[in-house]
Amino acid sequence: MKEAAANPLRAAATRRSEEARKRTRAAIRTLDQRGERASILAVSKIAGVSRQFIYDHADLRKEIEGLRSADRPGDVRVPTREQASLASLESRLRTALAENTRLRAENHELRAELAVLYGEAREAEVRGVGRSERRVGHP
Repeated sequence: MKEAAANPLRAAATRRSEEARKRTRAAIRTLDQRGERASILAVSKIAGVSRQFIYDHADLRKEIEGLRSADRPGDVRVPTREQASLASLESRLRTALAENTRLRAENHELRAELAVLYGEAREAEVRGVGRSERRVGHP
């Protein structure tokens, strides 16, 4: 008789434990999606489980610690799914470097044009041409 009563109790306990694990995993995902710092306390509050429950389940604790290790002090936490991939970052870097090269060339050309204009202005001053004469039609 006791064995018959123990099986439904054991089944109910197992079911409650699995439901608690699901809530805990959902809480971890929620914190990650919000970009909030994952901690055992925060997860336990959201999931409605005790901190001891999380400590007793090493896989849950490691999952939380994994998210926490992705955080750096002082940084804003970016949700995992929103983090840029290495290929994306490399592509952005290549684009920025190409733009930098283009801007350097444009800067060089503009400096050369400016030097020519400074030279022409200096030459005009030496010849005695005043500013008013150079700017014919301009107030």
